[in-house]
Amino acid sequence: MLKYISFGLLGLITAILTGATILEKMNGSGFAYEEIYTSPFTIVLWCLLTAVSATYIIRRHLWKHVASFCLHLSFVLILAGAMVTHLWGEQGRMHLRADSGEPSCSFMTADGDTCHMPFTVVLKSFELKNYAGTHAPMDYISTIEICDRGERSEATVSMNNIHRHRSYRFYQSGFDRDGQGATLAVSHDPWGIRITYSGYLLLLLSMAGFFFQKGSRFRCLLNSPALKKTFLILILAGGSFSAVSANENVPKTISREAADAFGDMYFYYNDRICPLQTFARDFTVKIYGKPSYKGLTCEQVLAGWFFFPESWRGEPMIKIKGADAKVVLGVDGKYASLDDFLDRGIYKLESALQNMSGDNIKNIHAANEKFSLITMVCATDMLDLDRSIALLEPAEQIRAFAKMRMEQASEGAVGYPSEAVFQAEKLYNSSNLNKPLAMFCLTVGILAFLAFCMSDKRLRWLRICLTCICVAVFGYLTFHIGLRWYISGHVPLSNGYETMQFMAWCSLILCISIRNRFRFALPMGILLCGAAMLVSMMGEANPRITLLMPVLQSPLLSIHVMVIMVSYVLFAFMMLNGVAAFIISARGGSIERVEYLQTVSNIMLYPAVFLLTAGIFIGAVWANISWGRYWGWDPKEVWALITMLVYSLGLHAGSLKWFRKPMNFHLFCILAFISVLITYFGVNFLLGGLHSYA
Repeated sequence: MLKYISFGLLGLITAILTGATILEKMNGSGFAYEEIYTSPFTIVLWCLLTAVSATYIIRRHLWKHVASFCLHLSFVLILAGAMVTHLWGEQGRMHLRADSGEPSCSFMTADGDTCHMPFTVVLKSFELKNYAGTHAPMDYISTIEICDRGERSEATVSMNNIHRHRSYRFYQSGFDRDGQGATLAVSHDPWGIRITYSGYLLLLLSMAGFFFQKGSRFRCLLNSPALKKTFLILILAGGSFSAVSANENVPKTISREAADAFGDMYFYYNDRICPLQTFARDFTVKIYGKPSYKGLTCEQVLAGWFFFPESWRGEPMIKIKGADAKVVLGVDGKYASLDDFLDRGIYKLESALQNMSGDNIKNIHAANEKFSLITMVCATDMLDLDRSIALLEPAEQIRAFAKMRMEQASEGAVGYPSEAVFQAEKLYNSSNLNKPLAMFCLTVGILAFLAFCMSDKRLRWLRICLTCICVAVFGYLTFHIGLRWYISGHVPLSNGYETMQFMAWCSLILCISIRNRFRFALPMGILLCGAAMLVSMMGEANPRITLLMPVLQSPLLSIHVMVIMVSYVLFAFMMLNGVAAFIISARGGSIERVEYLQTVSNIMLYPAVFLLTAGIFIGAVWANISWGRYWGWDPKEVWALITMLVYSLGLHAGSLKWFRKPMNFHLFCILAFISVLITYFGVNFLLGGLHSYA
């Protein structure tokens, strides 16, 4: 009975959390927080789950398995710490002004209550520190003075740099526009955080110890006879890339050699100084959807619009999405020209922008942004160049651009990238093969995956070919990610594009590492790599290399993202195993192959769940350091928790016999992966929240 109550409560809480994220989208975060996440009913459910589960664990004599027992005990400590924080912790904000120098001994909570501190705080100064040579903020620094029992001490508070005094902690939260005031977040939670952090530490230690625990289910799975049988079904499918011949009827622009010199100049773009080539590439991709047009390089496209706008006005190269925008512009195909936006000097989209609403306005706004970007290039001096350069001969144009570059380098040394970084970014821009590689990997991966499901033959030479493909693509991704890291100066894991590239990289590492142990690793790894790279292309039209926001400048960010993305790779492999099992079963394949896939997925399940759990709580520590709270019920936090709870069910096959049947377990792996998709994509595009950029 205790077993059914425990897992029943777990299922009920998971359902409540799922519904809460939907209600939050409809009624706001305040409603979800007060009426669901912190409501007495939800708190009672968590307490019941903890009490019943603890009783069930004791009755099963789980203490005989130290690592497993400590693993469950850690969650009890984490929940206990959360309860202490909820009941007795105090969080709020205090506003200070440096010009007045008035001390403050209190802060205001979210509920409007005033909490008093046994000391006073004075703001001495506030500094907004920018990246060198840019207007992009690098840090927000408040210098405060604390007076406690007649003793004065000075301290600084900045992003990811909190100050502790007694049991109070101060975080940088905001600042006044005039630079004379700052808002500090204040947290007073002497016991809750200690209990919670003790739970985090015990969790990490017990998860590590679990893999070395004798007699654990994981160790038994590794010694399964199913893994010792060797057969591999692979097939190689070659993809062909057809080159489209360039149309000779191209608008006027400068020569390719002159365009190369044009793109070699420095340009202030996206809050940093970079090659003009970077802006040219983003401009062309934003407008046309591809980095080249009719055989012209992106530098030639940008130069054409800037120097010869009249030649480009009638060129149908502005990509238009949505039938509504096409109707307003009066175009039938995918592309419109700049002239299509105007009717006798009247801007066609103006009335549509005022009258349309909902989903229809998105495509109108997108078309308007492209029009504005082109007119900004054509009609303004944003490039700060003499347009008469276009009248010169190509050789003279090259010399003129080279001279201007030398003048830029001599005049503005502050904030300029080194020559090595500058050239690395140009190499990065010109060596981007993500889209063709993604399509190639998808083609090879899908065909190889299907071949595995439909044949029992051994094709050793195909395995060698697939290994070569994996190594080659892995080398490219390593080079490309490394270049991005070198250019940006930080680990490239700060947005969706970068995380999906990292996921593709991880999938190749995994499949290369286990290709001899897991006979289906190669086709699945190539397929997953292609899918991840293709998804990363969804953000291709937006500027990608950016300076890190102050709050993201923490090494915990990289660790947090890395371990979670590795867990997603493992979950994806398990899902593909499930799909393969159903295809094999439908074709009347042997039960041994289905059981083999189940064994492999079971082995992957343990590190996948443990990595996801570790990633969640590393993120909680990062949030506590940055914002003063380790859990804020943000939609992505909630869905990461839901994913962890869902997949943790598969770890309890000893209690839940349903998971012992191969097809049941494979079905679980397929359906559970939906929670991963919602966590990563659904939150970003539907639910929003603090993590919607990731």
